Amino acid sequence: MICKCKKTISLLLVTILFLNLFFPAFTLYAKEEEGDKIVKVGWYNSDHFQEGDANSDTKSGYSYEYLQGVSNFTGWEYEYVYGGWSDLYDLFLEGEIDLLAGVSYTEERSSQMNFPSQEMGFESYFIYKASNNDDILGSDPTSLKGKKVGTLRNNLMTVYFEEWMNKSGIECEEVFFNDFETRDRAFENGEIDAVIAVNNNIPSNSGLSPVVMVGQSSYYLAVTKDRTDLLEELNRVLTLIKENNPYFTESLQMKYFKNTAVNAALSPEEAKWVDDNYSLKVGYIDDYMPFCGSDKDGKISGVITDIFKTWQEQLNLKNRLEIEYIPYDSYTKMIEDLQQDMIDAVFPVTDNIWRSEQQNIVQTNNLVQSGVYVIYKGEYNDDTTSKIALSDHSPFQKI
Repeated sequence: MICKCKKTISLLLVTILFLNLFFPAFTLYAKEEEGDKIVKVGWYNSDHFQEGDANSDTKSGYSYEYLQGVSNFTGWEYEYVYGGWSDLYDLFLEGEIDLLAGVSYTEERSSQMNFPSQEMGFESYFIYKASNNDDILGSDPTSLKGKKVGTLRNNLMTVYFEEWMNKSGIECEEVFFNDFETRDRAFENGEIDAVIAVNNNIPSNSGLSPVVMVGQSSYYLAVTKDRTDLLEELNRVLTLIKENNPYFTESLQMKYFKNTAVNAALSPEEAKWVDDNYSLKVGYIDDYMPFCGSDKDGKISGVITDIFKTWQEQLNLKNRLEIEYIPYDSYTKMIEDLQQDMIDAVFPVTDNIWRSEQQNIVQTNNLVQSGVYVIYKGEYNDDTTSKIALSDHSPFQKI
């Protein structure tokens, strides 16, 4: 946990949750035996959402786990139909495919297909540029004027993009593609200057940076028009899943979409702070490994160095902001210096929002999970904890 004193300058250390722990799941239900109903699913490749381009490939992603969660109750056996988004969308409208994941709702589409009662997820649409492209500025959307922007046919992101251009008066050159792979290759080859993509499947290490959001919407696991039997089953099962696991979609969101380029981008206020400051002063508790400490040569070491190194890389700050580490023997003294603006951030602190409020500091989300234990000598009895030694050196004994 890192704390910062100035609430108006909350840097995005919250994005670097690379030490989160994921625990293996354990199954509570078996698939229903209903004659193994064959259900055709349109399968287009999309990073972190649907991965695995053939039956022999290992499949993964948000949509894959969502579909498996549904089949655990229905007993459906999936037959995957592979292709690009536009081609699969046409097959879906023609009834050649039963299910298509990631379909946003519109009134026009509601007459062409069936939408279940519960959404599959929520997404935002951004214009992305290459992080090293200085011709397009994240702080100035007008720099997109006249640029070639790649988008997909038969996709709601294109509708939002065109609406954004009309409202903003920023005219771009639209370049249409049938699938994500062709669009991405064109971008890599320099044939287009930017792309429209959802926030969920552009990871923080992709080399892309968001420029401006053009729209947002919920998306669904849509059912082809004539398969009302599947829609009825799907609605029933989605209710069961919600009752048994109210945070099913939220857990998938955290698993697959937590480290995105949007989360790893500075806000205009944060970018200004970086421009106005050449260094970030970080206080740390010395000799507190594995979190932080100094080696025999007095050089900073521990988890803290991994955190800030990753942070600088993901936010492209390596040559813009120097990290100045300041060791402390006293946790109390470190917090006092933070409150007096003598340092900008501290590490580590405990996850205690109430204490942070009393101290007038702001804490990020958890960066590291660690247990706290009581160590005692001899046989445990009622008097063992009557006297407990506390160290001013340890932030975790201040709970």
